[in-house]
Amino acid sequence: MSMTWFRLYHDLPDDIKLRKFTAQEKWAWIALLCLSSKSSERGTIHADDDDIAEYCEFVCYRDWE
Repeated sequence: MSMTWFRLYHDLPDDIKLRKFTAQEKWAWIALLCLSSKSSERGTIHADDDDIAEYCEFVCYRDWE
Protein backbone atom coordinates (compact mmCIF):
# COMPACT_ATOMS: atom_id res chain seq x y z
CA MET A 1 0.00 0.00 0.00
CA SER A 2 1.47 3.35 -0.99
CA MET A 3 1.02 6.35 1.24
CA THR A 4 0.19 9.84 0.10
CA TRP A 5 1.86 12.65 2.00
CA PHE A 6 1.00 16.23 2.67
CA ARG A 7 3.50 18.75 3.94
CA LEU A 8 3.55 19.81 7.56
CA TYR A 9 6.33 22.15 8.65
CA HIS A 10 8.44 21.23 11.67
CA ASP A 11 8.03 24.69 13.20
CA LEU A 12 4.25 24.23 13.44
CA PRO A 13 4.32 24.05 17.27
CA ASP A 14 5.88 27.54 17.28
CA ASP A 15 2.91 29.09 15.43
CA ILE A 16 1.41 31.67 17.80
CA LYS A 17 -2.15 31.12 16.57
CA LEU A 18 -1.93 27.35 16.94
CA ARG A 19 -0.47 27.69 20.44
CA LYS A 20 -3.75 29.29 21.53
CA PHE A 21 -5.70 26.14 20.61
CA THR A 22 -6.63 23.54 23.21
CA ALA A 23 -5.10 20.09 22.82
CA GLN A 24 -8.38 18.80 21.38
CA GLU A 25 -8.56 21.69 18.89
CA LYS A 26 -4.98 20.98 17.77
CA TRP A 27 -5.80 17.31 17.22
CA ALA A 28 -8.98 18.24 15.31
CA TRP A 29 -7.01 20.58 13.05
CA ILE A 30 -4.49 17.84 12.23
CA ALA A 31 -7.30 15.31 11.69
CA LEU A 32 -9.07 17.72 9.33
CA LEU A 33 -5.86 18.21 7.35
CA CYS A 34 -5.59 14.43 7.00
CA LEU A 35 -9.25 14.09 6.04
CA SER A 36 -9.00 16.80 3.38
CA SER A 37 -5.82 15.26 2.01
CA LYS A 38 -7.56 11.86 1.63
CA SER A 39 -10.52 13.36 -0.20
CA SER A 40 -11.04 12.49 -3.87
CA GLU A 41 -11.11 16.25 -4.43
CA ARG A 42 -7.93 16.81 -2.44
CA GLY A 43 -8.09 19.75 -0.07
CA THR A 44 -11.84 19.60 0.46
CA ILE A 45 -14.02 17.84 3.00
CA HIS A 46 -17.33 16.37 1.95
CA ALA A 47 -18.84 15.19 5.24
CA ASP A 48 -21.58 16.29 7.56
CA ASP A 49 -20.85 17.82 10.94
CA ASP A 50 -21.64 14.64 12.88
CA ASP A 51 -19.14 12.63 10.84
CA ILE A 52 -16.49 15.32 11.23
CA ALA A 53 -17.08 15.47 14.99
CA GLU A 54 -16.65 11.70 15.21
CA TYR A 55 -13.55 11.72 13.00
CA CYS A 56 -11.95 14.40 15.17
CA GLU A 57 -12.87 12.44 18.31
CA PHE A 58 -15.24 15.01 19.76
CA VAL A 59 -17.79 13.57 22.15
CA CYS A 60 -20.71 15.04 20.24
CA TYR A 61 -21.61 17.46 17.49
CA ARG A 62 -22.13 20.24 20.05
CA ASP A 63 -18.48 20.01 21.10
CA TRP A 64 -17.52 20.30 17.44
CA GLU A 65 -19.53 23.51 17.08
